[in-house]
Amino acid sequence: MRSPWLKRSIGYGLFALIILATVVYIRLPANFLERYVVSRITENQPDLLVTLADAKPQFPPGVQLDQLVIRFLSKGNATVEFERVSAAAALARLLLGRLAFSVDARAYGGEIRGDVAFTDRFSSSGPIRTDMKFEEVNLGNCSYAKALSGRQIEGRASGTLLYSGTLQDSINGSGRLEITLRDGSIRFLSPVFGLDKLDFNQAEGEAVLENRTLKIRSLQLAGRDFQGTFSGQIFLDNDFQKSRLDMRGTMRFSGPNSGRQSISLTGPL
Repeated sequence: MRSPWLKRSIGYGLFALIILATVVYIRLPANFLERYVVSRITENQPDLLVTLADAKPQFPPGVQLDQLVIRFLSKGNATVEFERVSAAAALARLLLGRLAFSVDARAYGGEIRGDVAFTDRFSSSGPIRTDMKFEEVNLGNCSYAKALSGRQIEGRASGTLLYSGTLQDSINGSGRLEITLRDGSIRFLSPVFGLDKLDFNQAEGEAVLENRTLKIRSLQLAGRDFQGTFSGQIFLDNDFQKSRLDMRGTMRFSGPNSGRQSISLTGPL
């Protein structure tokens, strides 16, 4: 049985180590943080070009990044841009040898919050687990979303994302997505029902990622004069635009073209 003195000594020692690490961390020059952040994001990722306006330490031990831009060179220089990203270490997990941190970011007029943890002990690379929530993110302003999907998608996205796996090989991971897209539109590669694009008031979807397949459990669309319900799956390829779609559902129209129509969507995205 440990004595109260021993317990207090261990506690004081851990507290002193945290304070020492915090003092050293806060005194690091800002340009060191900028270089470190850029190097970590681009490590083994020659396709990425990362820039940021500023990086500064914060307490609890963490970092705040301003105007972070991630550019994908192989996608025609398409970008993901953040006005601000704050990341704070989870000290309890850190003391157990696991790197984890909470994230609070602002991008495209919306907010993104959640937790990221590396699954391997004493490692800052390899598989991760993420649990993220996003609110009112304007997808139409994200050029990477258009480059990835091969089509223009508009609307404000809110929802949750759970993912386990590696970022370098994300289609072999597992995860779950729940998303709501408001006041949106999607432009088709070829006309559907004589339309080049579909405008909708709201779209709600739920999907699960497993075995290189994105299983769309439900997708519900609602517009001014239509409602649609779909389900199916997308067989993923490393080049997302080469993935194959297999979805079925129904569309119900009101107004002059009222009626119900069964729809099957198959083939390349």
